Amino acid sequence: MILITGHRGLIGSRLYSALPGDTGIDLQDGQNLLTCDLPEDVDTIYHLAAQTSVEASWHDPLHDLDNIRITVRLVHAYPNAKIIYANSCASIDKASPYGFSKWAAGEYIKTFHKNYVQCIFPNIYGEGSKSVVDIFKGKEEVTIFGDGKQTRDYVHVDDIVAGLILAKDWPVGDY
Repeated sequence: MILITGHRGLIGSRLYSALPGDTGIDLQDGQNLLTCDLPEDVDTIYHLAAQTSVEASWHDPLHDLDNIRITVRLVHAYPNAKIIYANSCASIDKASPYGFSKWAAGEYIKTFHKNYVQCIFPNIYGEGSKSVVDIFKGKEEVTIFGDGKQTRDYVHVDDIVAGLILAKDWPVGDY
């Protein structure tokens, strides 16, 4: 059985629809991932659920600890399942409570779980996202703050989903 945490999010909703048949269960549907009953017989976990706002992490950094706590619970509840973890490029510099929580959760998986794939995502855009790419579409004029030399990588959500589906067969490691 495949377990998907966060299937109502931008990535998870598309992944859930792309998987064949009724193969996924979402624990984010009104349930607390820290306290709900977890299903049995799970062999693959797409761990997508998280508090994802860098800005919100500065206002409520304690909420970001749930990113770590949920991951720890999944690691220990499913010692033999393959965990495909959606990490963030914000985890590389750990310059926010959000980035730090994603980094710490990824390190926990790498240290205490033998079968994982950690996907480190760049900025994601696509219908339903709040990315700068989607905000700027169709605008004739855009205000740029700073000197305009900052760069970001963007990947369409459908390409992320295609990669996640393939990740089920990837060897252990960070991608």
